[in-house]
Amino acid sequence: MVNMSSKIINLVDPTGRKYIRITVVVEFAPDNPEYASMPAEEQTTYLTEFTDKLNAKMPIMDDSVVTLLSTKTYDDLYTAEGKEKLRSEIMTDLSQKLPDLHILSIYFTEFVVQ
Repeated sequence: MVNMSSKIINLVDPTGRKYIRITVVVEFAPDNPEYASMPAEEQTTYLTEFTDKLNAKMPIMDDSVVTLLSTKTYDDLYTAEGKEKLRSEIMTDLSQKLPDLHILSIYFTEFVVQ
């Protein structure tokens, strides 16, 4: 899982006073199909390398979330349905921009819209 850290992003609003504070966590599947059968020491080494690979992609993930959220309005996001739609949109966008990685889920650990 990769915690993308908290972000404060302005929403589409004529007054410029609506914003979201959000923390997104992305869960990835290992990109090595043999991961589960590796000895513990190899798993540790693999996870370190995989984490480094994910961290190198962080600017792409951050840009994707910021760009997507900056197109949203308060009304788009304040309902449960709006949050689920956003989760789906983030997963789709990240999957397109990171085709070599398999995303399992998107989690919101902080979600405040004002």
